[in-house]
Amino acid sequence: MAAWDFHLTCCRRFPLMWDPSSSSTSSPVVGHRASNNPEDVNATCVVVRPVGHLEADTRYMLQLTRGSHYNPMSGPLGAAISVTFGGLRSFRVPWSPFLARQKPFPRFGAEISQLSYRRIDLWLPHGLSSETTPGALAARIALCRNNTENGTARSGASGNGDNGAGGGHRNCAAGAELLPYNLSMVSRGHARLSVPSLEPGMSYVAVVRTDADVKDGFGQGLQASSTDFTMSYVPYTFEPPATTSSLFLLEAGSDTLTAWPYIVHPPPPPDVFSYRVVYESVAAWAPDFRTDTDVAKLLSLLKTWRPSGNLWMLFGDPVVEVPLPVDPISTGDDAKRSGGGGEGWKKVLLPLLRPAPVHVVHACCDRPGYGNGVNRRSGHVQVLLNSTMSVSAFKSGSALVVWVLDAALGGGPVASAVAKVFVRSPDDESDEVFGRCTTDTDGMCNITLDVQKYSLRSDYISQMSLVVVAGDQLAILPQAAWLMAAAAAAGGSDQVIASLVSDRLLVVPGDSLKITGFVQRVNLSNLSLELPPESIAVLQVHPPWIPASTGSGLGFGESTKNADRDAQSVTFVTVNGSTGTLHGDVVVPRDVQLQSYTILLRIQLPQNKSKGVRGRRHISSMASDPWVGHVISEHQPTDTDHPDFDSHSSAATTSTTKDGAVEVAFGTETAESVYGTDIKTTGSRDASSNPSGAARSVRQLMQAPTSPSPLAQPPPTNPDRGRVPLKDDVTSTRVCAAGDSPHNGGGQCEHPSSASPQSHDDLGKGGLSHMAAATVASPPPPSSLPPEAVPLSRVPPVPKSEYSKWPVSAHLVITVADPRPPTADLQLSAPAWSFPNSSLSFTATAVSYIGVSVSDANLTATWRTAKAAGLLQLTTDAEGRAEGTIDLGALPPANRSEPYDNLNIDVEWIGPTRERITRATSVTLADGPARLQLQLSLTPSTPGISFSVAATLTSNTDGAALTGIPVTATLRPAPNATSLCGNATSSCALSSGASFSPSCQLTLPCVGKFLLEACADVTVGGGTTARVCANQTLGSSSSYWVEDPWSRHDSPFLASDKQSYGLGESPVLLFQNPWPHAKLLVVWGNEANIKTKVVTSLPGGTLVQVPVGPLGKECIGGCSLTAVLDVPRLRLRDFSFLYGDVLRSLPTSRLFDPLAPHSHTMSMKLDVRPDNTLDVVVGIRTSAESLGNEVPAAHDVGGQTLPTLEPGANATITVALTTGTGANPSSIGEGVEVTVYGVDKAFLDLLPYDLPHLEQEMVLRLANEINVATSNEYRIAPDAVRAVYDKLMARLTRLDPWLPVDTFVGAARLGPAAVDLNDTAYLSRFSSTATLMPWDDGGYPARGSVPYYVFHDTLGIEGAGLASFSSLKVEKSMLTTFSGEIQFAAEDMQGLASPLPSDVVVVVQPRDTSAFVVTPLFATAVTGPDGTASLEFTAPPNLGTFVIRAFAAAGSSARYGSGEAKVAVRRRLSLTPSLPRFARVGDVFQSGVIVTVGSAPATVNVQLQVDGGALSATGPLRQTVIFAAEEGLQREVRFAFSAAAMGSANLTFTAQYTQQTGGGGGGGGDSLVAELRVLGQQGDVWVATSFALTALPPSSNTSSGSSGGGVVQWQEGMELPAAVPGSGSLNLTVGVGYYPAVASMYETLQQTDANRMYPEAAPALLWATLPSVLSYYRRTATVQQAAAITGGFQDVASLTDTRLGLMRSPPSRWGKWWPSRTDLQLNTWALFLFAQHGPALRSSPSAASWASLESNQLPKWREAVATQLVQDAEAARKLPNPRPYDDYNTLAWARLALGARWDPSSTSSTSRARGNSNDHILNPMATNNGNNSIAPQVATDLSLMTLVGAASTKGDGSSITSLQVSEQYCA
Repeated sequence: MAAWDFHLTCCRRFPLMWDPSSSSTSSPVVGHRASNNPEDVNATCVVVRPVGHLEADTRYMLQLTRGSHYNPMSGPLGAAISVTFGGLRSFRVPWSPFLARQKPFPRFGAEISQLSYRRIDLWLPHGLSSETTPGALAARIALCRNNTENGTARSGASGNGDNGAGGGHRNCAAGAELLPYNLSMVSRGHARLSVPSLEPGMSYVAVVRTDADVKDGFGQGLQASSTDFTMSYVPYTFEPPATTSSLFLLEAGSDTLTAWPYIVHPPPPPDVFSYRVVYESVAAWAPDFRTDTDVAKLLSLLKTWRPSGNLWMLFGDPVVEVPLPVDPISTGDDAKRSGGGGEGWKKVLLPLLRPAPVHVVHACCDRPGYGNGVNRRSGHVQVLLNSTMSVSAFKSGSALVVWVLDAALGGGPVASAVAKVFVRSPDDESDEVFGRCTTDTDGMCNITLDVQKYSLRSDYISQMSLVVVAGDQLAILPQAAWLMAAAAAAGGSDQVIASLVSDRLLVVPGDSLKITGFVQRVNLSNLSLELPPESIAVLQVHPPWIPASTGSGLGFGESTKNADRDAQSVTFVTVNGSTGTLHGDVVVPRDVQLQSYTILLRIQLPQNKSKGVRGRRHISSMASDPWVGHVISEHQPTDTDHPDFDSHSSAATTSTTKDGAVEVAFGTETAESVYGTDIKTTGSRDASSNPSGAARSVRQLMQAPTSPSPLAQPPPTNPDRGRVPLKDDVTSTRVCAAGDSPHNGGGQCEHPSSASPQSHDDLGKGGLSHMAAATVASPPPPSSLPPEAVPLSRVPPVPKSEYSKWPVSAHLVITVADPRPPTADLQLSAPAWSFPNSSLSFTATAVSYIGVSVSDANLTATWRTAKAAGLLQLTTDAEGRAEGTIDLGALPPANRSEPYDNLNIDVEWIGPTRERITRATSVTLADGPARLQLQLSLTPSTPGISFSVAATLTSNTDGAALTGIPVTATLRPAPNATSLCGNATSSCALSSGASFSPSCQLTLPCVGKFLLEACADVTVGGGTTARVCANQTLGSSSSYWVEDPWSRHDSPFLASDKQSYGLGESPVLLFQNPWPHAKLLVVWGNEANIKTKVVTSLPGGTLVQVPVGPLGKECIGGCSLTAVLDVPRLRLRDFSFLYGDVLRSLPTSRLFDPLAPHSHTMSMKLDVRPDNTLDVVVGIRTSAESLGNEVPAAHDVGGQTLPTLEPGANATITVALTTGTGANPSSIGEGVEVTVYGVDKAFLDLLPYDLPHLEQEMVLRLANEINVATSNEYRIAPDAVRAVYDKLMARLTRLDPWLPVDTFVGAARLGPAAVDLNDTAYLSRFSSTATLMPWDDGGYPARGSVPYYVFHDTLGIEGAGLASFSSLKVEKSMLTTFSGEIQFAAEDMQGLASPLPSDVVVVVQPRDTSAFVVTPLFATAVTGPDGTASLEFTAPPNLGTFVIRAFAAAGSSARYGSGEAKVAVRRRLSLTPSLPRFARVGDVFQSGVIVTVGSAPATVNVQLQVDGGALSATGPLRQTVIFAAEEGLQREVRFAFSAAAMGSANLTFTAQYTQQTGGGGGGGGDSLVAELRVLGQQGDVWVATSFALTALPPSSNTSSGSSGGGVVQWQEGMELPAAVPGSGSLNLTVGVGYYPAVASMYETLQQTDANRMYPEAAPALLWATLPSVLSYYRRTATVQQAAAITGGFQDVASLTDTRLGLMRSPPSRWGKWWPSRTDLQLNTWALFLFAQHGPALRSSPSAASWASLESNQLPKWREAVATQLVQDAEAARKLPNPRPYDDYNTLAWARLALGARWDPSSTSSTSRARGNSNDHILNPMATNNGNNSIAPQVATDLSLMTLVGAASTKGDGSSITSLQVSEQYCA
């Protein structure tokens, strides 16, 4: 290989900003920093730039050898890297290789190898050069049509078609015709040939001639090429008019359509393609709609998008029928004359009877061969209504409001119209009347839906159809709403509102989470929240705790120690009926996998017959909760299959309010909810009822009434400590506190050391394990105890089969991780806004969590805007502050920001103990001190429509709203835009923050673009004013309207006069109404009550104000509001002169009539805020003793002074609660429970957890969605059908017969409709590609001026030396290596070498890091008469800042609140560990502690003591640190260590002020004990080998008395990994046979089962066969495996279907979908498995389960396999091109499962009925006689002889050695 030189550079760390206005050689800009900054490097990638030009049509390979370095910051490559790329492709048209095929691909049809459309696209890989014209390229391309029989048109032309350069076109071959065409360039690399004479079924050749003067973008000359291609036949087509529905609403009196059109093209020749269905005729019926039966027949056709059925059976004979052309077109020379081109398209008209109000039309027939029999099936069924009625249906809960209007010219409300709701019956699949009403004078009526009617069908959900009859007119809404049966709508037995809070969101394995829940029950009788009864709840971890994978593969014993993960993942708690709260401790196992988990709160309220409490969980609220939806899919009928559900039902009561609003209230009856089973007390629980559930341990927090609140105690360090057996009388036993004994007043207590964990056997007999606190603090005051506390230890366990059905009421996502907690906080401060070209400064402040500023901290700041980026290095001063400056004005113009771009600043700090700390902030780049934003009451697209303007003004400094400031809005022509009305300008005045006003109305005066600009003068600092403006472009140019004609009305929307309301207030709705004679219906309310208001006369062309209310009980818990604005048929004179002129002159879509009836739906939420907030103020009182010996004050990163405690000192936490607002809030009084957490702030900063606001969560949510259906979606504009078909026929017959048949006649979708486009623009959308394409832009080359470059030559290069490779030579000089060790800087050790005096005295007790706790406080208290609660807080041994959070719950009044404060725990002299997390044998390192003093100057002596032989100190054990007066108060002291052996060592650091220092004061010190583990030099390395052993006969060794004794059968060796002697251990595991592999597989399967949310066949089969597998190795199943085996048999049984056999998973996962065929692969594999393992299962512990499976399920599997196999073979024989069954792999498996004696002729494909089967199609006669013709062929196809013959033949047909197969062998 030849070598090639190149340049090598590193990638940038920041994105390269490209200046689009510069040339291709311009340099990228990276902020304003120098590009040689060593920090501005991404060391993970490299840029390679070859020197010189690469050769065309040549491939190159870039190779980097293993061990190479390409930057000092990069490590060596672990493996060699090679990348292949290519040089330029020659300028040759890359014809598609598929075009030259003589026959289409059998599996893909002709569409790949044949072309369609009369426009052919060519890819020019590098584009054309600027000197080459399209005409020059066209002169070198010839298109010839072959008129001969064999299709050859080249006349001996070679593959490249080259006759030398120069000259003209070579003439086409004899008999071929040269075709004219036009070549155009779509883009620089995309050429298009427009050939008007291409015809279907004809053969052509394209020839490109060589021409050196025709060059590509790189100057390469054109090379010759050629290809043959064939045009496809136009497929058989039958298309009626189409919309999004099968219902068409034609406007009576305006639509003059007298016939329904169809477009038809005959089928191609039979030898080209065969069609299953070719329609023979179209017909129409005019059915009666006077009876419910007749209407039900009509509705049966509208339940699906493409209805079908036998219309003869429904309506009798049609009133009119028209035949269709069905004869295939001819081939060869007569193709064109016989309809092969555009002449084949025909339009067929089906006459309509007038004035019939309804027609049903169809095409006959979907099932050929039925003649006039009863099995005829109609196709393309459509229902045509001719009516002027406009109907709207509003559904809210069980209420349906119907509004009927006459949409004709001058129409109004329709009184006495009969509205009926039809629902599909769940029993006979027919539609029946579900409710009816008669409209009043406003055209409105109400229907109460009896949702309990189908309550026994818990899965019943059906669409409701609305039918309205008024005189001789009919209106239909096929999908007026959805009906859900009561059990389907209910999500649980009782609706509760709940919220969970935790001490933190990040927890370390082995620790625990402190959870508090708040619960309220919904009472719909008085629309309020009430306390729930005392009940059981479960905190369930989902997925269940996943054990960290060990990868040992040692077998089942490894996983048994993990117990049952389900049991470890649930914590049972009690919901306190007096407070509505619950508390729990969720313990995280030590070996859990690090990932996110979700804590689910499942609550099952006990039986309660409280009047009016409706048991319901709403689909609307569940849909908005992403977790709840997940739970529903996990347990498909989990929350809907409880036997006790909502049974409310009553009639509606209607009343009229003073303002004319109609109020509709729906009463409720009682609902009962009970537990699924009787739950016994713990002591008497019968384990036999659920052995698996009884064997599961349940972790709980024990709370004994005789002890103070144990929530205040930290959990034991070891999760297994403190586990005590539960006594029958739990009140007599508690865990001993420190110092307790029976002799010193400890009473009856048990020491944790003497409490042994329960065994599984004890649990199975009714025991219950739970967590208990290891220590108990001093009793708090009586007020801190919750009233009537329910001991959590009394909570009985519940089987998973029960609690998994309980509804999920709340959830909390947590993360299990083990990061290094930070020891300091970092605050990033920047201005809220700045000018885009300003120079701004930001500040980073570093403060340790013990309240001391951190000086000399090195920070890395990165900033980014949309067009630039940069990096700054900062260092903090003595105050812990560092300031950075970003000069945005120094950026090049192309990289400067626009107003309201964002500047993002990120700061990274490797903290004092090597922890990574990051903070981020954002600065708004604005053009002024405030931001002005515009809102329009209507965004006008057409001139002549008025709109109102509102403005909001927001301070860029603090984000506050600036209201009441005058704003002037001006509308004028946009700059550089032309309008048809000159310089027309209008303006109006408004105030910021005000809603829309009729006094500020503007109007687009004419066609054109206009600029709406609003400006306000804002007062800034110093009394000066600054002008801020906002603008918006409105309108469209004349050319835009020509390209995209007017096709839709502008959509109005609702606004309100205020943002929020209280009960009793009357909101004012505002919206822009451009149309006269419009009418409005408003519906608002919650799910219990609704109100309505009708406005029959609205002013047009202005802002409308509609008052509603006053708001009452219909808006308690939220208020939804929906309105329908209905506009009848209008006239031009109804509008103003300006808008009328627009209607006459503006280009309008043929699918749109601006004067036709239409309606608009508008919705909004009314914010009705409840008064449920408690103001919570947390105070911390410290005593003089708690401050110790002059403990210095601490401050946080924001500068706030914090209360300070020494470890072990006490402080009083006070929580004051008040209600109300203003200057005189009132106290809440006594009896309110307060839950208090004290959490290490470091963990709250690791995973931010803002203070939860319970008052926002614990609110009544009754705002129900009001769903609306209107007639508008079915309307068809007059003359739309005629216009579409006329245009379509003209294009297909004259321009291109292959054009898509777009018959859509509904309202235009996004973009212009096909009928509105001019022919040139429309045809440009459709072309065929004759070359390979880059597919970079949806199948076409990207449009633009950039040439195309080929980086990876995967398409092949013709005529190039592909075997020629060049290798890039890697020069040594271009690679930089980096070696050496990082040494500590000398100044880091300054002052640390002075030895300590020999008389150092330790004056403090050492703090053990193993005793550090994250949450030292978790307690409850109740308020006294003054509304204040207090409790004691004992500072933990770990230092830092602790956040005290208080959550108050006044459950009886449903008021909640939260507050927080901070306290620092430190000493006058403090030590913070700064150690690695572990060391490895042989490591030599330095580490130590962070020393923090209270003031400087000071001198501190630090001493080290090492206990344990794993680690040794290699330097001085005593050091002195001197703090100068002007330096920081924190320094790191490092000692030198060497890791000698595996194990652990205890390091004790002791620090003390020297007696000589003055500034520091005498005395004071700190001591710290930390454990450091020493691991081996590498992780576990597994080495394995495998070899065969053969048992020897007894005679093999006569010298030994034992069988085979002394004979070495095999000697095996393994190469052990290199290791330092003594640094590790070697474990040898020996297994015989496949057992180790099998054991490892099942261990993995057991771990993954925890995440499985539904039964799956594959794992179930593996578990079911496990007993037999274990018996082969003389092993037995463990307890966990036995449970899984039982579950496997159960899953296999539940997944067996009578018709389909074994299914992979429950089809209920997918709703109503059900599989239509048997899974042959799964069923044959299952039969094979049980055939292999069945004999062993008969004698296994699972013999009974196997016997049931063998007799009940296996026969169904066999029958399903046999039936499906026969059906597949029959289907192959009934294809248009019949063929034998050829899936021999499946046939082999089936034969293996069914046996050699299975006879296919004995199995009938019609032996089972399928709901969605295609059996009728494959077997039209549907009788055994009809199957006789192919039955012998099917039997032969599936015979054993055929299978053996197929196995004996290669793919090329040659014979191989025959297999000797006997029936006995195959059986």
